[in-house]
Amino acid sequence: MAFAYSSPALKALYLLGAVPVLIFVRLPYWIFTSAIPALRPRRSWPFQRALLSRALSVTTAVMYDIGFPPREGNPDKDSVKQETTGFVWVEAAPSELVVGEIAEYARKNHVAPARVYGYWYGAKDDAGKHVKTLTE
Repeated sequence: MAFAYSSPALKALYLLGAVPVLIFVRLPYWIFTSAIPALRPRRSWPFQRALLSRALSVTTAVMYDIGFPPREGNPDKDSVKQETTGFVWVEAAPSELVVGEIAEYARKNHVAPARVYGYWYGAKDDAGKHVKTLTE
C-alpha cells in the first residue's frame, strides 16, 4: 500500500485543506465535546486525555495519508565517526528465518529483509564514545 498523497504537490494540496479544517472545524468541535463528560470517548477520561486521543488519531491518519517524515541522520556522514555518533548498521534477518504466515504476507506485499541503520542512545565513556552495554 502506497501513501495516498506521496508526491510533494499532492501532499501540499492535502495539507492546505487538512490544516485549516483541523484548526477551524475539528479542534473547536473536539474542545466542545471533550468539555462534556458524556460526549468524551470514555466518560471517565479527563478533558486533556479526550482531546489528546482525538488529536493523536488524526495525526496518525494524516501520516498514513502523506507519508512519514524522513529518518534523522545521514548514514554516509555518520558512519565515518561511528564511535561518537552512535551509528550502527543492523543487518537484515536471513530469509530462511521468516516462515509461515509472516512469510506469506511478506511475499504478497513484496517485502524482503533489508539492512537498515540506527543509532545507539545512552551512556558515553570519558572519551565521548558510546558504551554498548547489555542490561539484565
